[in-house]
Amino acid sequence: MREIISLSAYRIQDHNRFDFSATDYSKFKFGSNKIAEKFGYDLAEKFISTLLKEGSFTDKQFVVLPSAYSYIPTASFFMKNYFVYKLNHFLMESNLLPIEEAKIYRTVTYREDYGEMTAEQRYKLISGDKFYIDKSILNDKILIHIDDIRITGTHEQIILKMFDDYNIYN
Repeated sequence: MREIISLSAYRIQDHNRFDFSATDYSKFKFGSNKIAEKFGYDLAEKFISTLLKEGSFTDKQFVVLPSAYSYIPTASFFMKNYFVYKLNHFLMESNLLPIEEAKIYRTVTYREDYGEMTAEQRYKLISGDKFYIDKSILNDKILIHIDDIRITGTHEQIILKMFDDYNIYN
């Protein structure tokens, strides 16, 4: 049985109230490494303060999985780099195992922009994609999937389906 913990560095309260700068987010999506660093560090600090300071999850190794992609890394990939850097410093100082990284491979089967689609439309569209992960390195480790934003939860559902298809429950 898998336990799922969702964590975010920021929240969108409604379409007018963000816990982060919308301008920064736009710059991040268009390749700002400086903003990726800020978002990655903020997420790592939230992860550490919420899940690791109290001693939880310290007996197993973590594997970090950024959002799936084919050839060109997504913005969340770059945010992941800074998350891993910051978290590894904490783990090293705490005499814990360092993070391992893995990739979720994705073959995209569509060209539509799903930014304006409903959750159902998004799920239907991306459920045709093919996903692959080398599950041999995941055994008995805690998996951390990182994405830059959660709007409908469709990517999360697809990743969980992939885990189910590969019988990955850790």
